[in-house]
Amino acid sequence: VWLFDPGGAAVGAADALLFAAAGAAVAFAIFFGLFAVQTAGAGDVKLCAGIGAWVGPRVFLLILVFAAVALVVVLMARWAVRVAGGRVPDAAPAPAGRTRRYVGPRLSYSLPMAIGTAVALFAGLPAELGLRPPPPAAVGRADCRGCVPWFAGPERFSRSFDSA
Repeated sequence: VWLFDPGGAAVGAADALLFAAAGAAVAFAIFFGLFAVQTAGAGDVKLCAGIGAWVGPRVFLLILVFAAVALVVVLMARWAVRVAGGRVPDAAPAPAGRTRRYVGPRLSYSLPMAIGTAVALFAGLPAELGLRPPPPAAVGRADCRGCVPWFAGPERFSRSFDSA
């Protein structure tokens, strides 16, 4: 009977299931689009769907922003290593009668996604991870939503801009 009380375990389980499904769906939709245009591999789609299910859709989009920055850094580092080694990629067209064959994605998104996830979680969730005490307004609250600005609803942002 306690299982189906308002706010009982069944409601919490349903909420967690919907949260994970929404995060996985957002991540799957984005990376399946990249897979469809042969920019990402199937493993990247599954990895990102798992990350999305773990952190939810909002934080996944934040992780994606950090991962995009990490991806640019990784690509620039790969390019610098090639240039330093004298292997400058040629942009010349294929010889007459031959076409260049596409061999699939040449970079896994796993490293940029790992960097983006670490930055988003460790930079944004220090109070939840026990790395620093929560702000005084969040002490005593079970969810500690005031600890992380991107978890807070629009009312938190409007209050912070009104006081400035």
